[in-house]
Amino acid sequence: MRPAARGLRSATLWLTLLTRLWPLLLSLVLLASCGRPPPSAPLLGRRPPPAAALRDDWLGGSSSFKRAHFERLLDLVAQDPEAIALVERAARDFRREGPGDLFPLFSICPEDTPRDSGGHTFFDFDLAVFSLDIESLAAGKLSPRAQAQFDQALADPALLRHTRKDFPDYVLIKRSMIPRICLVRGLDLATAYETLIHELTHATLRDPHFSQGKASDQGAAAFLEQLVQSPGDEVDAYAAGTRARIRLEKSKERVHRPLQRLFDEQGTLTAPRPLLGRAILAPAPAGLGYADTSLIDAHARAIEVERAELITRQKVAESTLTMRQEQQRVLTQNLDVHTRNGEVHRQQAESARARGDRGALAEAQRKGQEAAQAAAEARRSLPLVEASIRRLEQEVTSLQKALASRPARG
Repeated sequence: MRPAARGLRSATLWLTLLTRLWPLLLSLVLLASCGRPPPSAPLLGRRPPPAAALRDDWLGGSSSFKRAHFERLLDLVAQDPEAIALVERAARDFRREGPGDLFPLFSICPEDTPRDSGGHTFFDFDLAVFSLDIESLAAGKLSPRAQAQFDQALADPALLRHTRKDFPDYVLIKRSMIPRICLVRGLDLATAYETLIHELTHATLRDPHFSQGKASDQGAAAFLEQLVQSPGDEVDAYAAGTRARIRLEKSKERVHRPLQRLFDEQGTLTAPRPLLGRAILAPAPAGLGYADTSLIDAHARAIEVERAELITRQKVAESTLTMRQEQQRVLTQNLDVHTRNGEVHRQQAESARARGDRGALAEAQRKGQEAAQAAAEARRSLPLVEASIRRLEQEVTSLQKALASRPARG
């Protein structure tokens, strides 16, 4: 009976512990669940708000931006297949589980943001550059060490996309991070929805590096026309936002007046894209006035971005040139040392052979082979380094000329 008694006492003890700990365990579970926002409902099956609500304040008078406000916008998105495709693409591109998880990327714009702008997309982009080592020059591809540098440049979890440009002596990586979007206060729900579509078009399609290499080749007017028609820029954003608004309200009444004639009653852009671009740039009231407001210094800023890239390339070319010159010095010295050492070991081997000293002969031959291999390696690397020096000297001169043709703004 004793084993059974012990089992009964053990079961009683566990029951007592669970009874006492249960409130604590329940509190921990509730606390953990409170730290996670409730899942966002799927887009399919959502009901749109009543038509009268489209003219209400999109924040409902609230002083802060809450998930409920974002969910109301998604309720409108759910009524338009093209809007659904856009937000689903954004969720995929920005590595979110679903459209509702885009919420943390949105905020209220700063108070000094013009209300008629609707909102803004903030892009963070930069350049990563690294020099190639001699192994990469010899192989014609990234060595394991250079590949590790490249992989490290792409390890940022906020990285959205990148482009890689290979130069003979270094690699340039242009990185774009996941953007953030703000919407201004005081918009009605329909305008906030149009702005959401407009800014998400920028966020998913625009390349922040697009203007580089283009501004300095043309005047400001031609550059702006090309800029607004580039992927994800103002023509795409206004086409998407205006189409969404017309489909939502089933009317062109509240569309920007200069754009009304360019769209049909179903929200389709019927005018050529360049015409929409010119309407965006033209001064008010005939156009939206972007050339004189939002984009007034876009050409000059683009040239500054070009200069920044050229300066970065110049610095890496100069530092790589200094490194190559040191490598040339070391390789030349090593080649001389290993060649002389090889001759010494050859003479030592001959002397050992004459003496019949097999141990000394084997040691001299081993050291002679090592010296010969080291000399051969230096002999193979030296022409690669010398050719790199010539290229880099020419590139530094070329970059200096390019910078001189793009003077910095005063």
